[in-house]
Amino acid sequence: MKTNNQDEETPLHTAAHFGLSELVAFYVEHGAIVDSVNAHMETPLAIAAYWALRFKEQEYSTEHHLICRMLLDYKAEVNARDDDFKSPLHKAAWNCDHVLMHMMLEAGAEANLMDINGCAAIQYVLKVTSVRPAAQPEICYQLLLNHGAARIYPPQFHKVRLCPVVSRLRETQVAALSEISKSLKLA
Repeated sequence: MKTNNQDEETPLHTAAHFGLSELVAFYVEHGAIVDSVNAHMETPLAIAAYWALRFKEQEYSTEHHLICRMLLDYKAEVNARDDDFKSPLHKAAWNCDHVLMHMMLEAGAEANLMDINGCAAIQYVLKVTSVRPAAQPEICYQLLLNHGAARIYPPQFHKVRLCPVVSRLRETQVAALSEISKSLKLA
């Protein structure tokens, strides 16, 4: 269905953007295509993942989380890519939203997909740690490692060197590496 808006968003995109879970359920139950794309190739899942963070308040929206869960239950493509090759996981990582990241990784999101700039979700987590005070980036980082993300090594921490969270991220990385070493010794 063609719309009059420049972004070519469907009513499902709009409901996902504004966190209107009842409307999302209504539209999907009445035949809306869960993987429809707008002019930027974004799916409703990607829209909901991005808008799950209320930037001004730095709070996460449980309504947007519910919408993402519903869309995944309706078999939305978790690895759909927009015109910048960002997946919904990239958008959740940009928000440092460990709840959504866990949900998407469990639904089969690829942890190592790279966007147009060659960045994977783990790099997004590192980029935003200093501007997401309510976030728990070490949980996001560990989730990605647990799902096969390529490790980020200390020389690559230069972008977030002044961030107080870096030490917690390094501790998580060292703990993950030591667990790998232990398991290799047992084998």
